[in-house]
Amino acid sequence: MPYLQPATNNIFGLQPAEGPQGRVNLYAVSSSEAVPILPGDAIVWTSVATVRAAVSADTPATIRLVGAAADALSTASFSGVTYNLPVYDDPQQIFAIAVTTSAGLTITDYGKAFNILTSSTGTGVVSTAVSGGRSKHALHVVSASSGGYLRMVSLHPVEVFGASGFVVTTSAGKPQKYLVTPNVGVAYVPLTT
Repeated sequence: MPYLQPATNNIFGLQPAEGPQGRVNLYAVSSSEAVPILPGDAIVWTSVATVRAAVSADTPATIRLVGAAADALSTASFSGVTYNLPVYDDPQQIFAIAVTTSAGLTITDYGKAFNILTSSTGTGVVSTAVSGGRSKHALHVVSASSGGYLRMVSLHPVEVFGASGFVVTTSAGKPQKYLVTPNVGVAYVPLTT
């Protein structure tokens, strides 16, 4: 995956990294949605039991996380019909996600809950619904709280094993990739079967 580069400000949303990879269920997306969905976007429930891409105003107290988009859905496709979107929705799924700030997280942040920054900017990644675009969602390091959408698991191995051997890039000033999991019980409500 070319977007998994150590200490690089490139964003890609939530991408399955470990755990039960591949569990995907279909969720309805209303034709009234105006925001395109990109692969890796955090997907949340709406008030009418459909799903949409998370936006910055969403909070876990009012909007529940479903999972991460497994495919793109352009608003050009929304022509008065309801589409189904494949979503990675396993509560044990571990995702890779980028931090685009130089704030730098430390080992004391592992296990804490974080929210999602939905309008990140980065380099090297096309963020449109066409031409293989990727999500603009990233880990919001400033908004750590007990009710965040994602729970920190660890630093991503791409950050630990650099080109010159074992190098831990944990200093502030470098954007990093982390492993996270849905914050089960607080913000995560997948499809029940």
